[in-house]
Amino acid sequence: MPRLGRAVEFLGVLGLGVIVTTLLASLNTYGHHGALVVALAEAAAVVANVGMYIVAFRVLTPKGVPSRALLPGAVVGAVAWTLLQVLGTYLMHHFEHSGSVYGVFAIVLGLAGWIYLGAEVTVYAAEINVVLAGKLWPRAIVQPHPQDTASPSGAPAGSGGGGSLTRPPAASAVNQRRACSAARAGSR
Repeated sequence: MPRLGRAVEFLGVLGLGVIVTTLLASLNTYGHHGALVVALAEAAAVVANVGMYIVAFRVLTPKGVPSRALLPGAVVGAVAWTLLQVLGTYLMHHFEHSGSVYGVFAIVLGLAGWIYLGAEVTVYAAEINVVLAGKLWPRAIVQPHPQDTASPSGAPAGSGGGGSLTRPPAASAVNQRRACSAARAGSR
């Protein structure tokens, strides 16, 4: 399907999904429902959100990615999105009868933050699928120095052997400080 067709299809899925799941998520805040009705409404909202995320991820990912690989991110995204919808519905219901300027201002800022958080939830859900499919865990915050790893040909990294694309080893911290001191002394 052409890129424009996929974009229109995604917007349709997103629009319909948001309407349906927002209605389901808002059932627990209006009126006095029993705990069973609230729990069923939230469960239905999570199931609808999982469906929305799976369809949206299916539309946006290449056909070579199996649909089963999209499920973990869709479940995490659906639960987070449902919680975000419940929180947003509660806050809107709380501030909608506020007649002060601050109440209107809070609604505008709250909606901007809600949209941002919704986008973050979706991106993180997609990243979960990529990490799980590519087995990209565990990762350290600090990556090993290029000298500590070997290139695919077995030569030390940075030696140029085997067509390695790594950088040459960096100067030590002591040599860097000496070079900075010399540069400062020369500029005086």
